[in-house]
Amino acid sequence: RFNGEVTATKSTDNYAGGIAGLSFSSTLSNCYNVGTVSASEGTNSNNAGGIAGDGFQVTVSNCYNIGTVSASGGTYDYAGGIAGYNSGNVKNCYWLESIATAGVGEGSVDSLTCSSFTAGQGRGTSKDFTYVIGNITNTGTLLDALNAWVDHYNAKNGEGGNTNNETPDFLHWSQPHISYNQGYPVLGDAPPAPP
Repeated sequence: RFNGEVTATKSTDNYAGGIAGLSFSSTLSNCYNVGTVSASEGTNSNNAGGIAGDGFQVTVSNCYNIGTVSASGGTYDYAGGIAGYNSGNVKNCYWLESIATAGVGEGSVDSLTCSSFTAGQGRGTSKDFTYVIGNITNTGTLLDALNAWVDHYNAKNGEGGNTNNETPDFLHWSQPHISYNQGYPVLGDAPPAPP
């Protein structure tokens, strides 16, 4: 989880991400960003993403972003709710519809498993969010989508996909009270509602 402000400026190429600014051949999973991300003033490129700014062969999965994202001032400016630029895979990732027009500014994305959500769908008050896990279309909340991916992934690991315990099972998400994380899902157990 990231909550704050990330700004990349004054280089030829600027990369800003809520979790990772510049990544190579890596995986970003089960994370979220609530902070502001911006890349600007780069004479060549400015890439800003809610999770990853620029990713070369990076897999981003089961993440969401509610933080504002922007890129400006260069020849190539890419801003995305999840990634500014990504040449890998983006799946089961979601962004608040008011903060970006696309999940990935430039690069590849699976539109069936990567989409925007409304504040109500993210906070669990609206159960009309459509998502796809394992080629099965479901409807519910953002929390339902995140946990369905965790269940699918952990079950796949249990069927022999995880040999020698190379990858641990992922934690489930929970829906906190509106006073914590603006009511959006958090990893693990949410703190109790205030008295």
